[in-house]
Amino acid sequence: MNFFVAAVFLSCWSVTQSLEPENDNLEALGQECFGNRARCNETDHVTMVQRGYWAGPYDIGNKTITVLGFCAFCNFQNYKIGHLIKIDLDNQCDRNRNQSSMLCSSCKKGYSFAINSYRYECVKCGKTTKGERLYFPLNVLILTIFLLFIYLFDFSLVSGALNPLIFFGQMTSTTLNLNIYEAIPTNNLTEHLSYAYQTVNSFWKLDLMFFGSNLCLHEDMTMVQMLSLKYTVALMALSPVIVLVVIAKSLDKISNSIGKGLRRLGLSEDLVIHIINPCKCFGRLPWLQKAVRFNRDNSIQTIVSSCILLSFTKFNIITFYLLTPTNLYDINGTVVNSVLYYEGPLSYPGSRTLWKYAWLAIVFLIAVIIIFPFSLIFLRYDLKKEQTSKPSIKCGHILSYLDKFLDKCILTPFQRDLRNGKKSEDVCSKIKLWRFSFGMHDCRWYAGWYFVLRSSLFAVSIFSMDYLSQLIIQQILIIIALGITVMVRPYKQMAHNRLDAFVFLLILVINSSVLYQYHLTILSYGARNDVFIVQYCLSFIPTILIIAYFFMKIRRNWRLDRDYHLMRSNENMNFSSIECLEHYLCGCTEEHQNMTYSVQN
Repeated sequence: MNFFVAAVFLSCWSVTQSLEPENDNLEALGQECFGNRARCNETDHVTMVQRGYWAGPYDIGNKTITVLGFCAFCNFQNYKIGHLIKIDLDNQCDRNRNQSSMLCSSCKKGYSFAINSYRYECVKCGKTTKGERLYFPLNVLILTIFLLFIYLFDFSLVSGALNPLIFFGQMTSTTLNLNIYEAIPTNNLTEHLSYAYQTVNSFWKLDLMFFGSNLCLHEDMTMVQMLSLKYTVALMALSPVIVLVVIAKSLDKISNSIGKGLRRLGLSEDLVIHIINPCKCFGRLPWLQKAVRFNRDNSIQTIVSSCILLSFTKFNIITFYLLTPTNLYDINGTVVNSVLYYEGPLSYPGSRTLWKYAWLAIVFLIAVIIIFPFSLIFLRYDLKKEQTSKPSIKCGHILSYLDKFLDKCILTPFQRDLRNGKKSEDVCSKIKLWRFSFGMHDCRWYAGWYFVLRSSLFAVSIFSMDYLSQLIIQQILIIIALGITVMVRPYKQMAHNRLDAFVFLLILVINSSVLYQYHLTILSYGARNDVFIVQYCLSFIPTILIIAYFFMKIRRNWRLDRDYHLMRSNENMNFSSIECLEHYLCGCTEEHQNMTYSVQN
């Protein structure tokens, strides 16, 4: 409760400070124009614009007028101080961009957008190199290795311990940006810190930045084509899942086939032992036996849920970019037209070119961003059938498998760490229909609320065309999330509730400092480097906690299997050669599974 009150006070103070008026000296720079977004001279020529805006010609009817619009690719880093910056109509865009393109949304001839750059930089397109050819295969390979690591050691990214930390990394490297998309000027030091932070957290949003930023797939690609292609990166997470699931489900058949083949060969026991001699090593190192997964069903759930968690952020980014409009203002501040934020020449929503790609974004908006979170809010995994593999409905094989997949791979991994309301069994406090249930003490809806919060923060950062209102609304959303966590305490373990509250409070502190930096920028004082350094130091705390959690989990798993091996050695339970091979391929005994499951819970 004290955390919640402190967060509200800190946020309100920051907002009040940011609402102070600008310097009176700005009046000497010219008269207000374009709805107080720019300054003009006596001939209505634009001399200065607010940081974040683009000015340029626009054809409307039979005449050409100067308009102002929000710009994602304009060059603001040359101006290290000030909210209002001098404008050069012929040199507004970042390097290698077409200076005459509306909102700087296209590259120069011979250049194209780098697919692996989070800022969509324009790079030179020449002959296809190995990097371009191997980009997608290497992405799949790296993601497969990571998922295999999760599969081996049973790391659940959606657990109460890791979910808030990954949420922090995803949000602070995308929507809760420390320089608010360059609205706050930075220097070389903070730019390097920002790049390092983006690189560290790039995996949580499936942006593999360690390839560099010079991968051009095709010359003269448009921005909507590039964004649509990014859906492929988000869907790549399914490829390793399918491969690992097929392998995991085939281990029993493979082991049985090898065992039968060895028996049919009629080889001597010594020769059989010599052939499968490596198995003896695994018999002496039982923690490696765990690496082939004695509880593969749980591991498959973990992989599927982890891929959903990583892909959801990517789907949000691409979908909102493809559906986000921005207004064009005339000198009186009147909206003359709406265009696509990331593709200025496309009118919104009437452009046919836009709708060639927008329908894809609408499909993902409905299926992933809307239906999936609300399914987690309203549906519950089956407590009574939690330990069985029987489907809860019998309406044919397809529906049965879909229901089983929904229960075991989506609802169970996301909701099992949350309080399920078992103590509240009276009729008045619990309503249940198929997988929909409502109980006064049932907090399993909290898993869906986390995804709704993600999408809400993305929507605010994209659709809010004013930096101050964006920061304030985001601050309000995080305060609501902190209040829900503190009041409801949805997790079974109190440590997970405290970790959630800590992460939300940390975001509030960092966001309040961003408000302070933006306030300094408005007053033309320039952002403070020491505040930037403190922000990035605080931002790396969750990353350190994630690394510490991985090492602690590996150490606990190793000690658990070591103790189990000592117990089995004391009981003189030895395997024959064939049993050793089958044990290695099929997993450990049922008592080992039960013992490990009880320890993990």
